[in-house]
Amino acid sequence: MIIRVPKINIDFSGFDNNMVRILHFSDFHYKKDNASDFKSLAQKLSESIKGKNIDFIVFSGDLVFKDYGYDAYKTVYEFLFKPILKNCGLSEERIMIVPGNHDMQRDDELDIIKNGIAQISTNDELEYFCKSNEQVKLSMNRFKNYNKFIHDKFGKVANVTKFYTTFVREINSKKYGFVALNSSWRCYESAKDRGNLLFPLSQVHEAFSKLDGCEMVFCAMHHNLSDLKDFVAQDIEDVIHDKSHVLFTGHYHKMGVQAVSTSDIGIVHSIAPATYNRGDKISQYGYCVLDIDEDTYDMKETPYYYVNGEFVQGKVRCLSIPMSEEKKQVNDFRKLIRRKINEAVLKADDLFVYGKSNDEYQTFANLFKEPIIKDKSVQEIITSRHDGKRISLQEILHSEKSTIIFGHDKCGKTSLLYKLLIDTLKDYSKKQILPLYIDFKKTYKEKKNWNIKDGLRQYYELNKRETSELITKNKILLLIDDINLHDVTFINEFLDQLKECSSVSFVACTEETMSSQCALINFRDNDILKYYIHDITVNESASIDLQLAKYCEGKTTNYRRENHTYFLSNAHSIQFLDNLFIPLDSRTYG
Repeated sequence: MIIRVPKINIDFSGFDNNMVRILHFSDFHYKKDNASDFKSLAQKLSESIKGKNIDFIVFSGDLVFKDYGYDAYKTVYEFLFKPILKNCGLSEERIMIVPGNHDMQRDDELDIIKNGIAQISTNDELEYFCKSNEQVKLSMNRFKNYNKFIHDKFGKVANVTKFYTTFVREINSKKYGFVALNSSWRCYESAKDRGNLLFPLSQVHEAFSKLDGCEMVFCAMHHNLSDLKDFVAQDIEDVIHDKSHVLFTGHYHKMGVQAVSTSDIGIVHSIAPATYNRGDKISQYGYCVLDIDEDTYDMKETPYYYVNGEFVQGKVRCLSIPMSEEKKQVNDFRKLIRRKINEAVLKADDLFVYGKSNDEYQTFANLFKEPIIKDKSVQEIITSRHDGKRISLQEILHSEKSTIIFGHDKCGKTSLLYKLLIDTLKDYSKKQILPLYIDFKKTYKEKKNWNIKDGLRQYYELNKRETSELITKNKILLLIDDINLHDVTFINEFLDQLKECSSVSFVACTEETMSSQCALINFRDNDILKYYIHDITVNESASIDLQLAKYCEGKTTNYRRENHTYFLSNAHSIQFLDNLFIPLDSRTYG
């Protein structure tokens, strides 16, 4: 039975797994008397955000103009955030909201609490006040409606306390931590609040302690750090700058972004404009979208301004989270690794994927299936009457020993090495293994005196000193395609180089012949694993025939049958082979 499949097409759209996109807006100032105006603006906002592939939403305070009661917060959430979540395809777990100076009942506080806190002039005095749960509870009475709303809405998916909210979310196996601080705790009048706000330092430390192990940490508060009293501002600033990568604030109704340097890794401060402040002719209205590369710390801010009844994109601003020279070198190398991943993927698509189309599914990454690799050759299996052990690519990759893989022509040896190349580059930050692909015939034909260090230096664009450091600090995996095991001169030189570089191992592929297997003696006493790529057996083929017929008969479209040949569409062919764990190579596809 024959499977006829159309030729494959390429559509490579790049890698965005290390990029996180955050919508930042603030100061909505909902007024009940003008509810229809605010609902109209919210609808335009959600439509403007549609299709922007947002990962997280940060709202940095002032959901309402004044505290109208618990139900008002629920009402605004329903018509403001729900449509945005729907258009972004996000759950409520991806929202961080902080309280602003309008999100409270300003006069609902006992004079003894207000006057007592006003007398505090040191960190120790502030910490002493906050040790009393009863005093803290009374001081938070103005936020009772807001806090109840936040606890009811997010209490099951976040760590909600009186002073802060924290949560950790995972995207593409990377953890992102969020801290929302209630900087509005001691607000009374905007004009008098500047430089007079308080926040307990212990609560800042406690909040960030919940986010250990996160790749990036984001902090949000309504006010600037400069709005805090001097005796507490510097210490809190030090913690936020040390523990977080981006600080989100609002309050001042003007958009801005700035990078602030520290000794090692700095911070970017994103200031959102007001979303709306009906009747105010001075404020900027709009929102911003931040694209952040957590590998390189590069960042792009795209502002959107509300002009003449619609949101219009402003000038994009690019910057990087500041870092020390040592950290910059590390991140420059990460950028290089990302570029090498893209180059390897494009090369793999060009080599192994046929045809052109707009079908994103049909790329090397999606089509590749592991070949059948065993620790015995077909002849050994026949002679011993025992099937060989199936070996996975992960076993080969994680082995401390070097490996030679034998296979017949067109069995997928080169595609196997490209798969190892791409996967190892992608996992570099986790496993610290650096690969180097070597086309043996091409490399040694062009340069007889080629050596490992030269190859690494050229591929990773380093000088000699940097190359030596690279070999010392990382494990190196050479991926040698079509190695000539009969070339005794090369083998001897290669083994001598391996002795000098203890961190280097290799996976090599070669043609499966009797003479090539005998030539392994040239590797002397080196302990090298040898594996074999196998064809699908007769029994396996018969099983596939039955399963293919069953698969096709269960479909009403996407295939046709002529005599004993099934013709499947691209997607269904790939799905069928994938379901059976059949490797994709020139014998099963084309």
